[in-house]
Amino acid sequence: MIMFNLFNIADFIFTLKALSAGHSEGNPVMDRLFTMGPAAAGAFKIAVGLIITAFIWFLRRYRLVLEAGIFILLLYMALIVYHIYGALRFY
Repeated sequence: MIMFNLFNIADFIFTLKALSAGHSEGNPVMDRLFTMGPAAAGAFKIAVGLIITAFIWFLRRYRLVLEAGIFILLLYMALIVYHIYGALRFY
């Protein structure tokens, strides 16, 4: 769960960098929040990450919840690889 939250923060930082370079946000919810300001987007992103972490932690005795947590972590790992690829290619 620590890695999930670290990847969540890294995703936010990479997204800020990409937006400052002229790229667009692919998530429509985050795109709307970024129009309100990076602080609003960051607060929302961190809050949702912490809620997901708490949900998984409290229901950790159920295998399906743990499997979903691992799946989310793998998705974030792929997203970070995508961000790194984009950073190397476009910045």
